[in-house]
Amino acid sequence: MKYATLILLLGTLATRAASEIQEGELPPLPAMAASLGSPNSQPLDWAAVRLFLEKDDSNKHAYKENDYDCKHFSLELYRRAQTNGIACRVALIQFAQTRVGHSVVCFPTTDKGDIYIDFTPIMVQGRQIASKTVAMLAPGRARIQVSLEQIPSEFTNDIAFFDDYIEMQTQLQSAATLLSDSQTDLYTAS
Repeated sequence: MKYATLILLLGTLATRAASEIQEGELPPLPAMAASLGSPNSQPLDWAAVRLFLEKDDSNKHAYKENDYDCKHFSLELYRRAQTNGIACRVALIQFAQTRVGHSVVCFPTTDKGDIYIDFTPIMVQGRQIASKTVAMLAPGRARIQVSLEQIPSEFTNDIAFFDDYIEMQTQLQSAATLLSDSQTDLYTAS
């Protein structure tokens, strides 16, 4: 699915930190982000942001459509980062040729630029899997997400890194298919 535009970045606007984001209907996201922000938050380098993300567990909540969805996950991560003095913004994304959108958190880093993080769980064979991914968002490009655990230390945060990642995944899938096929041949030859 391609992105039409990154609609809005909601920044650090307010002074109070709230308690954990609750299930249910939310006020408009700009108002929520404004109420959760901290004027004392500062951009950090990628290593510090990554350390925060690795320790944070706001991705563990169960996803429930319209009750606790991407908006809730984004606002909870945003709230926790702001509480810890880490600059970030809630990013709203509008998918191309549809009214469907998505919400992630953008961390402006001092060394890698803007890094988009998605803590919304993924569905695998009908099961929710908590996830922490770094997302590549570029107009006209399909969204690419890489597990935080798979981001190497030499991460460049550019389109070339994400394209190389997709190519590597394709090659690994082809190798796995070949290996699987060769094992099947061994079993039938016995």
